[in-house]
Amino acid sequence: MHVGQRNVQRIASLTTGERIRIRREMRGMSRPVLAGLVGRSADWLKKIETGVRPLNSLPLLIELARALRVNDLSELTGDEFNVPARLWEKDVHHVVPAIRRAMWDVSFGPPFNDAALAILDADALARRVSRLWLLWHTSPFQRSEVGVVLPSLIRQAHASIRSVDGDARRRCQSAAADLYRLVQRLLAHICEPELHALAVERGRALSEEADTPMSLAQAAWASSVGLCASGHYDEAARLADRSAAELLRSRDEHLTPEA
Repeated sequence: MHVGQRNVQRIASLTTGERIRIRREMRGMSRPVLAGLVGRSADWLKKIETGVRPLNSLPLLIELARALRVNDLSELTGDEFNVPARLWEKDVHHVVPAIRRAMWDVSFGPPFNDAALAILDADALARRVSRLWLLWHTSPFQRSEVGVVLPSLIRQAHASIRSVDGDARRRCQSAAADLYRLVQRLLAHICEPELHALAVERGRALSEEADTPMSLAQAAWASSVGLCASGHYDEAARLADRSAAELLRSRDEHLTPEA
């Protein structure tokens, strides 16, 4: 059924699932993309859109509205009364905008354009990241104190990676991967899921580039935490178990008979 944008609200017989499907198609989004933005599977979204499964969760309805850039929940529910989606918006933590800009800048802009910040070698970068993790675990104001440092360190980490080759580059990538896992921890539950997902993916990709057993295991663990947060508990457990087994196998391979 083809329905123009102006007619969506006028057709009272449309179900919430059908309205979601129409809005999704208007935005040119596939089921896997929209489902991923709200932490669900494409099969789950298909059941919602086709009416096999009811959508009884207000938080999920709000997340779908935000992902579809729908201003009013009534556009998805067909209700008579207007309910602005922004009523449920959380205040964004004050450190998030600068972190977002840094994450975007290193992807689509100059890698390093702040002369006041020095490019760090692999050891110095690893020490900075380690100290920041320690601050995260000890500070009563962890998001504020860690968050103000992250934007510059994100830029420095990417600049460090670009400045070296070989083993030094892999060590920088490993440190940067651990940095993005800290970004993931800070962003959890305080901002839009897309930025959190980007932090998870950056950490995973950098760990793959570093290609060390520990970095890969840490990336798998961070990904499993993200899966748990979105309700995919079985997949999270499977990923964590597989990465633990791989880490143990790698350890055994490097043990000498004397050890």
